[in-house]
Amino acid sequence: MNILQNVILILLISLGLPEVHAQINSTNNIGLEYSIVLDNNKVRIDFLQSYIDSLNHLIDYQELPVFLLNYNFDIQNAGYWSSFHDPVSLRKMIFSQVTNEKVLNLILSSKIPEIHKKATFNSDQYPLKGNDIPYIDYSNLELAKMRLEELKQERNK
Repeated sequence: MNILQNVILILLISLGLPEVHAQINSTNNIGLEYSIVLDNNKVRIDFLQSYIDSLNHLIDYQELPVFLLNYNFDIQNAGYWSSFHDPVSLRKMIFSQVTNEKVLNLILSSKIPEIHKKATFNSDQYPLKGNDIPYIDYSNLELAKMRLEELKQERNK
């Protein structure tokens, strides 16, 4: 591996950029081949897991996790999409893993205005159209309601 490849690899790994897809195959100075793959899906799963856990293992049912107040969560964390041209709803991915019905009901009964808000999409700031992002037209409250209904349907099967 030449010096430039080493520098690029060190920068990519140290920055931990989730939107980076890289695979470097090389042979080290003693002839052993090795491969380094930065897996965006693994990075995204690790990122989302803390949010999923914060809902599934909520202890104080008086306060909701702060990330629920961020109605632009999907847009502001676009670096965790598979690619910028393949947007995903990170909020939907989080809610689809929530199994704690008590916290979902707490979200539904919340009077906090931000939980009721939908994303505000600024096309000057983000080159995609708002409707290109799945579930962008859903508030966190609507996603919680949708998940609660899914859990009830699963229970009734």
